[in-house]
Amino acid sequence: MEKAAKTGIAILLYLLLFALAADTARADAPDPCALFTKGEAEALMGMETASVRQSDAVSPAGRVCTYFFKKDGGTFDAKLRTASDGEIAAEGIYGSASDVFSRQTEARKKHEYASGKYRELEAPGAEAFWSGSSLWALKGGLLLIITANPPLGGSFASTEEANAAKEEKSLEISLKILETVLGKLP
Repeated sequence: MEKAAKTGIAILLYLLLFALAADTARADAPDPCALFTKGEAEALMGMETASVRQSDAVSPAGRVCTYFFKKDGGTFDAKLRTASDGEIAAEGIYGSASDVFSRQTEARKKHEYASGKYRELEAPGAEAFWSGSSLWALKGGLLLIITANPPLGGSFASTEEANAAKEEKSLEISLKILETVLGKLP
């Protein structure tokens, strides 16, 4: 019984130290909902927000702010994920935001399907690429992953045409989100 109690205390201490390390790592990470606000999301998406959710992310560690919208029976969203050097290093999978960004870039360039979707983008003061569904950007020690799922109006001759139009609209909104966020970072 005494051994079980000591083991339990050791586990609790380990969890406490892990939680303190996570809080310290988070100190260098900006709040994604402050970098991209509800009002900014509504203006870009052209709809009123139905709900907002902020959550933790893993691999790479960080936080996600997601704004949800409803229109004509559909659900749409705009999402900003941030991952700082401190959060990423504390997680222990990657070394830094730059490490994640470069690995993602190289992996996409080498993969047959992903390389067809991959596009390097110009962003003032940051490195950026489009993966086909998300915009990835690196600004100093901060990784940004932006995903926009806007409504798409009109009719299309084929599914491929509709998918291409959706991807372009998602990229357009993601670039505007990135511009907004970069304007708030030092």
